[in-house]
Amino acid sequence: MNLNTISHFDKGALLEESNNHATYKLKLTDGDGTVSVYPVFPGIEVAMVNISSYKYSPDTVKSLNTVEINHCWAGRVECRMKDGCLQYVGEGDIFLRHLQNHFHSIELPLGYYKGIAITIDLDTAPVQWESFLSGMPDNVCKTLERFFLHDECFMIQSKEQIKHIFSGMYSAPEAARGAYYRLKIM
Repeated sequence: MNLNTISHFDKGALLEESNNHATYKLKLTDGDGTVSVYPVFPGIEVAMVNISSYKYSPDTVKSLNTVEINHCWAGRVECRMKDGCLQYVGEGDIFLRHLQNHFHSIELPLGYYKGIAITIDLDTAPVQWESFLSGMPDNVCKTLERFFLHDECFMIQSKEQIKHIFSGMYSAPEAARGAYYRLKIM
């Protein structure tokens, strides 16, 4: 499986590469940041993001028909979207955005951020998941697109009921992350 074919994190220096992930040092003007990218299915990647800085300027995305699901584990981010919407994402929040609604700069008011970004290329992700897991919705990509019927981003504030969705993804042993992430994505 090709590593980091969707997300924009490969603009930094490659620190480590194995058969199931690649780790990059992010280009930051002030501070440090790393991201480990795990391809889980064709068109779907999970990235573990760890930034110690007050500002991050992400590179442009490779495909505009892509959705990103962000979960903030620690810290806080503030960003102004291309459509003018200002987003504040804090600990436990989930932020979904269509990458057509790009942001050029992310402010980190606490000076740090740790989270997960799940990137899904709607053109190449598996359309029919029934072959992977019986009982899944007919078309997961269409289900995702419903979040963006009236806007190009969607926010779910931190709730106790959704904590379990992401909590294990941070603590999974490195050797098991590829398989674990595939199960979580399904």
